[in-house]
Amino acid sequence: MVISLTTVSVSLDFSLHSGLMAWHIKNNLTLNQSVPTTDPLNASEVEEVARLSMGDKNWPALLILAIIVLTIGGNILVIMAVSLEKKLQNATNYFLMSLAVADMLVGILVMPVSLVTILYGE
Repeated sequence: MVISLTTVSVSLDFSLHSGLMAWHIKNNLTLNQSVPTTDPLNASEVEEVARLSMGDKNWPALLILAIIVLTIGGNILVIMAVSLEKKLQNATNYFLMSLAVADMLVGILVMPVSLVTILYGE
């Protein structure tokens, strides 16, 4: 295994944006960082990294995404069935359709926010 160090250098000039900064910096700021890189010809390390990344999937987020899609899709079907079929247009089914609309709005507005909370833990 061959590891080489690559130096990345970034120079920031704050004099151009001095009116936009919260504090005034007269000098340029230079950041230097050495980043280890591996030999691209070593295929076994590339396969190991690919295998490890395949195991790090977020399965709960995928399950919640499937539940969101099924919630929205199923409620759209209920709304379409009651609104398009004449035999289903009675008072009871209008109440069921209003529940389907409310549930669909939960699937559109609330569930994606909870998915982001689960993914990022905020």
